[in-house]
Amino acid sequence: ELRTSDPEASIHFDKDDAETLDFVTATANLRAYVYGIEQKSRFQVKAMAGNIIPAIATTNAIIAGMMVMLAFKILNKRLEDCKTSYLVYGRHRPQLIVSEPLAKPNPKCYICRNSYISLKIDTDTSTVQDLINLLEENSLTDVEIQESGRVIYDPDFDDNASKTLSSLQLTDGKFVEVLDEEDRKIIIYLKHADSSSLGKSYDIEGDIEEALEQQSIIKQQRKEADEAATAHEHAEESDVVMTDSNKKRKYDEVTSSGSEGPLKKTTLDAIAHPPDGDGVGDGTSQAQAVDVDEVIVVDGETFDVINLD
Repeated sequence: ELRTSDPEASIHFDKDDAETLDFVTATANLRAYVYGIEQKSRFQVKAMAGNIIPAIATTNAIIAGMMVMLAFKILNKRLEDCKTSYLVYGRHRPQLIVSEPLAKPNPKCYICRNSYISLKIDTDTSTVQDLINLLEENSLTDVEIQESGRVIYDPDFDDNASKTLSSLQLTDGKFVEVLDEEDRKIIIYLKHADSSSLGKSYDIEGDIEEALEQQSIIKQQRKEADEAATAHEHAEESDVVMTDSNKKRKYDEVTSSGSEGPLKKTTLDAIAHPPDGDGVGDGTSQAQAVDVDEVIVVDGETFDVINLD
């Protein structure tokens, strides 16, 4: 009926409206049934719908849609069209999405930069020994080769030297870690290419020396981060002071922070009126001078202990 009068009209969702809630429950359960998701009762749907904040749901949906559109560009190899986009609210112009060119990788960041080299090689015919030979040609000697924590080759474990890369599951798209005798590490990304089309035994994309330097920076950054975390833990432990909770300290044994002498007795100008006979106080206060008998320290805070006897 509403669309008859206004084709662009929409119904405002109200979880307390019976017809609206029935429709949402039915459609949600149909969708859940199709995808094998547990269905919900009418009461459960009403509770969940009441906790949904439209602004958050809409914002998340917009960002998710932008991510999918960006993924399409990457899959279609349109990297030049990729932008960094922000969802901004409250601008003077009627513009919610602001885009800017992608920032270049930070050479000091081990997340957004390329810290590996790509190696085009025929993984079906090339052996582990062939890989070792090309590493030695590029000043990496006595190397240890690993893949996902699996040792492929070590100077003391050369059983795989004559095996082809593909027979060891070192195929296209695999990352290989290489550690040389100077404890320098480099990561190699394998790209399979037929030797006939490659025209030579292998082709390296990237600078090995630069990749080694980047890995060295990564190692140093992680070391500094670990040292900072350890220093922070030690600082927190030094702040903990163990005291005997069963022993009270007299006021003349405690000195206040920054003071030169012991604390002196003080008086309180008013204390709460004690309860009357039925155990309920009258809520009033009475003026009374009270001597402080003791001073105790709990978690660095000073408290006065008053003897009311």
